[in-house]
Amino acid sequence: MSPPLPKQPRKIAIVGAAGNLGSAILSALLVEGTHTVSVITRADSKSIKDDILTAAGVAHVHRGAYDDAAFLAGALRGQDALVLAVGHGGYDAQEPLMRAAAEAGVAWVVPCEFGSDRTNEKLFADVGALLMAAKEKYRALAEELGLRWLGVVNNPWLDFCMKGGFFGVDANKKSATLWIDCTARANLATLERVGKSLAALLALPQDELAARYGNSWVYFSSFRASQRDLFESVLRVTRTTEKDWQVKNQSLEQDVRRQVTAEESNGNPFAKAMLLFPLTFAEGYGGDYNAKVVGYELLGLKREEDIDEVIKKFVV
Repeated sequence: MSPPLPKQPRKIAIVGAAGNLGSAILSALLVEGTHTVSVITRADSKSIKDDILTAAGVAHVHRGAYDDAAFLAGALRGQDALVLAVGHGGYDAQEPLMRAAAEAGVAWVVPCEFGSDRTNEKLFADVGALLMAAKEKYRALAEELGLRWLGVVNNPWLDFCMKGGFFGVDANKKSATLWIDCTARANLATLERVGKSLAALLALPQDELAARYGNSWVYFSSFRASQRDLFESVLRVTRTTEKDWQVKNQSLEQDVRRQVTAEESNGNPFAKAMLLFPLTFAEGYGGDYNAKVVGYELLGLKREEDIDEVIKKFVV
């Protein structure tokens, strides 16, 4: 096993620090302890409490308008990296933030990617136009502006999917829908794991970070599991058996795709998003990116988390 690489402190600004993803990244950056962290937020944001963030170790909280180029450039001056953890409805804010980052001399930007593997052609053909294509212009803009970008791949959030039953296993209702033609193992990650992974990655020495990940994808993972593995973990941590559950089988091809087609016919523009969850466990659709997972030993982190310990956080 290779020893962890030495750490390089960086000045990192984060946008979206109050959201589910942003708060996990912010917490990890502060706990990691290597970086100097600043938060950029809208002037009228009530979800950001300056005194609480300062007490937690945030160096600066910058409040202003995202269309105020002078404000953004001032907030970003002297920063080494900009992390964009904006929500889906805030994607457009990335453009003025990136332009200000380039003007301020920021070297790295982490656009709001955080999803499934964009490089997988089969997955993109199925759901890319709905879930991935809108993000591409921000990577292109980063390169145009001379910023180095890091695109994070983590598959659908394990937190979201286990709490909402989107991976077919609903512990609250004790019901499971198992996709009989989607039995591959996939790499799955929690918000906390992605936050810790990104914080450690951004502490890599400049030459290592640039050579390994500059203008490229980085793949994070808590563990690798099939849908059945998830179900069996839930059974273990809830101390139930399959007899205690309502279990039904479905086929991606015969059932889920037909449901999606019916929803689209009824005018649901987001129906195709339903495909993403079974496709995560479908052979050849990029859910299993184990060979691409970041070198956790170089980051000083465990290669894989214990599935039952992670699942407990969502179902007990």
